[in-house]
Amino acid sequence: MENSTEKPVINSPGVIVLQWLTYAFWGWTALAILAISIMVTTYYIIGTDVNEMIPYGIAAVLVLLPISVICDLIYNKKEPVKKTGVASVVMIIHAVIFALCGVGALVTIVLNLVKMLINGASNVTQVFLICAAIMVVAYSILFIRTIAHGKMLKMRKIVILIMALMSIALIGLSFAGPVINATVTKNDKLIENNISNISSSIDSYVSSNNKLPDTLSDINLGDEAKKLVTDNLVTYKKESSVEPEYGKYLANDKSYKYQLCVTYTKADTNNNRNTYSEYKTGASEYTSYPSTYGHPAGEVCYKIKTY
Repeated sequence: MENSTEKPVINSPGVIVLQWLTYAFWGWTALAILAISIMVTTYYIIGTDVNEMIPYGIAAVLVLLPISVICDLIYNKKEPVKKTGVASVVMIIHAVIFALCGVGALVTIVLNLVKMLINGASNVTQVFLICAAIMVVAYSILFIRTIAHGKMLKMRKIVILIMALMSIALIGLSFAGPVINATVTKNDKLIENNISNISSSIDSYVSSNNKLPDTLSDINLGDEAKKLVTDNLVTYKKESSVEPEYGKYLANDKSYKYQLCVTYTKADTNNNRNTYSEYKTGASEYTSYPSTYGHPAGEVCYKIKTY
């Protein structure tokens, strides 16, 4: 009587392909979870800017997780109780892959625990521990899903639930941290990436005209650098020229001083060297180019000298 309720073993090409896709997409989803977990933990623990990479991680999870769930639910209707032939080979291949990845994550946990005992808990060690722990859970349940026979419907639902909860939690942390930070510091990034272009364009203008431009509208700028001007994100302050000490007859050797003032929403804390502070306390406040590394929050005026 029990055998009459079992699904018949039908290893048709369509079912085999669906089985392979189910396991493979779950594997890719696990890798996407690993990628986004590395970004999230790096942002929260180390404080590294991951604004440029986090959209790729979120997109990967949002695409791969639903595909994995859909494939699993469709395959669930055709999955035999006992896998034989090609189906068993597909199962074994993916089970071994998931097991090896899970063991690798477990080794990473043990290795970093040993490092903590010897050298103390560094931020990088904490990132490795958290990410490895997440992957141990992910690959363990995927291994169970792969070897689970056709009657273990509850187990398959638990696998889907755990993978979904992990993905939702990581995406939520991504939006709460890196995504909001990217929105808040959008203008900061625009300034950091393009203020040196404005300085270079002023240098070119001085080289051709032997004087400073009256306004930033007088110089040639690329689209992003021009956006700083049109959006009033940079203020140009023209100063007087200075004759060289070794002879005023060398008119072309005058130095021209000016300031580029901007306002940052957040301080730059991603660099070991606080270049801006060193520059402000140096023997000369004027430099040949604006260095944005280590800038504070609020208004910053870069004092620049060109020839």
